[in-house]
Amino acid sequence: MANYYAEMFAHLLSAVQDGGRAARDHITEIAVNGDGLDEILPAYASLAAWRQDGFAEIVRIALSGDSVKIKSAALTVLSAIAEKGCVPPSIMIGEELARIVNIKLSDEDRPDARRALTSMVMQIPTEDLIIPISQSFIHYAMGGTDAPYILTSAISSKWLKFGPAVLDRFEEMLVTDADNEPAFQAFFTAYPQMLDPMVVRAWSQPDLHGAEEPDFVLQRADDTYLVVEIETPGKLLIRQDGQLAAEATHAEKQVNDYATFLNERIGEARRVFPNYRPADKMAVIGLQRSLTDVQARALSATNEARHKLVTVGFDWLLDRARRVLQNLSEGEIQIVERGRMI
Repeated sequence: MANYYAEMFAHLLSAVQDGGRAARDHITEIAVNGDGLDEILPAYASLAAWRQDGFAEIVRIALSGDSVKIKSAALTVLSAIAEKGCVPPSIMIGEELARIVNIKLSDEDRPDARRALTSMVMQIPTEDLIIPISQSFIHYAMGGTDAPYILTSAISSKWLKFGPAVLDRFEEMLVTDADNEPAFQAFFTAYPQMLDPMVVRAWSQPDLHGAEEPDFVLQRADDTYLVVEIETPGKLLIRQDGQLAAEATHAEKQVNDYATFLNERIGEARRVFPNYRPADKMAVIGLQRSLTDVQARALSATNEARHKLVTVGFDWLLDRARRVLQNLSEGEIQIVERGRMI
């Protein structure tokens, strides 16, 4: 058995130094067919030498495999690279193999490893993720090191219910379904966190006494409310002269009407919407990415002048969601102490 592992490490070292596609395929075979962590972890670590392509291969193997080991080992290797830009030699990987792999890695690979880790976590059903996550923490304990903070952050990103693949699909919809309001109604019903990251309960097209039907009423974690009217990305948001387009003005009127209707009937509203209080309002229409500087400033000024009402583009929601997801997965927030405005 000792000879087997010595030969395996020799093959891995040779493959990493080779750096070719055939060598990578050989390592993949070891990872896929490995029975234990003492085979899978070194194989994953070796694949990391191919950097972004290697990370993608680790995720592919982990998602296609059925065993806990093949998933937990992927979480362990990717989280280590995502946080420190290198693979740890202490977790069944070995000093020499880690040294050869880490020569090819750097801090520049951390974002790619983070994205791969987040993508993997988001694609594994929650019930199938619990044991691999716990095993990954055990791997670090066995190696005498603390589990990277990024591993916990990646799990946190799953609470949002959406990940990079969902956001990529939403971005495609901005083009393919630019005039399809029902498609976006269905999307936001599936992912209401896109409308507000703090949402804890969402009502899609609630019937308000048969008189009004807002697209969404959202209850946030702090018991505040948001009433939302959505249009489509294909509609005009703001005119060349900096005035809101007619369709945007109409969307604002609708969302104002819905909120007024609820505010005038707070007692009744609270029977359906727990602890309801006068709501914030949001109209979603068009795209902001194509606005000129003059139009963008005009929209910002319009929103600042409104009370509890903002009008935004569909791509603004996308950009905010990407920032929220990045903040959760990276866990890096810049702290500025004693900042002074001169």
